[in-house]
Amino acid sequence: MGSFDGAEVWDLVGPFILAKLENEFGGDNVGLYRDDGLALINSTTGRDAVIAKKRLHEILRKIGFKMTAQVSHQIFNFLDITCIEFK
Repeated sequence: MGSFDGAEVWDLVGPFILAKLENEFGGDNVGLYRDDGLALINSTTGRDAVIAKKRLHEILRKIGFKMTAQVSHQIFNFLDITCIEFK
């Protein structure tokens, strides 16, 4: 992002990445807004969350992207919004 045609490129690449993630994690659990993404994955253990994070890293690494991920959080910030998970 930040280049002259970054938004147009992302409009092509974003749906491709989203399709890959939907195949792995389910369509209702992942979303993208420009260059920001959010995946909500219910796991019963911390180990499941770490495995999902590793799968996510592997999918994006194969495409050529690097990312940061946080797991096992009940409060998170996404696009200037603070979200709180209720159980």
